[in-house]
Amino acid sequence: MARNNWLEGSTVLLTGSTRGIGRELAQQCAEAGANVVINGTHARTVDDVAASMRTHHQHVLGVQADVCDPEQAEQLVERTIEEYGQLDALFNIVGASGVRGGLLDTSPEQLQDIVARNIGSMIHATRYAMPHLEETKGRVMNMGSISSLVAAPNYGGYNVAKFGVRGATEQLRREHPNVSFTLACPGPIQGDKPRTPGGTSIPALDPEVLATEILNAVGKRRHTIVRPRKMLALNMLMKVWPSLGDKIVESFSHKPESKRK
Repeated sequence: MARNNWLEGSTVLLTGSTRGIGRELAQQCAEAGANVVINGTHARTVDDVAASMRTHHQHVLGVQADVCDPEQAEQLVERTIEEYGQLDALFNIVGASGVRGGLLDTSPEQLQDIVARNIGSMIHATRYAMPHLEETKGRVMNMGSISSLVAAPNYGGYNVAKFGVRGATEQLRREHPNVSFTLACPGPIQGDKPRTPGGTSIPALDPEVLATEILNAVGKRRHTIVRPRKMLALNMLMKVWPSLGDKIVESFSHKPESKRK
């Protein structure tokens, strides 16, 4: 963790950090000496995770809040400042992949939900954190996806949401030059739950390795981190030779079965 020594003494707020890559990021932040605020929507889970982490790291605060709700996002930031007095980094990890299928087969309710979870949650948390981040010339990490770069055919609503996260990140970067914004674009990540069928055949990433690489990128104030790295090359290929890029995307993607008549 030496290369992430920027974390020592910093206050880091991580939305959606009670499981998966969010919890791994929170764990590594705590190990590096940061004041860590973990967050989730279920109070008991938040309390259990925070208590578990405090057995080894003193400065861990758990706050239950649904950051898809602007008022709860504001309360989360206020609780962070109340406890630690400053905010040095915000990690917007809350998100959802939604259902597999084509965009027009995604119901309006499903689309609204996936946009709220991926884009709305990020904007709400960032809105209330920004005044504090401006004071510390802080850092923001937004959790995108390789679907922020390349639209796979069976991820209709997810592609829309994650392209939106990318666009919002670029916009915020222009508007707040004193704060750095890092867009993380990982492929599938290993976890306790089986992967949702109908996605891609890309091998799942090791969350511990991925978290270390994300923290390193945020520490260096890099604009983007893409894993696996070959997806960055594919993104570049799509710009100069889109027909070939499309064939490559189709080679590792499942195609949606239309439900429309």
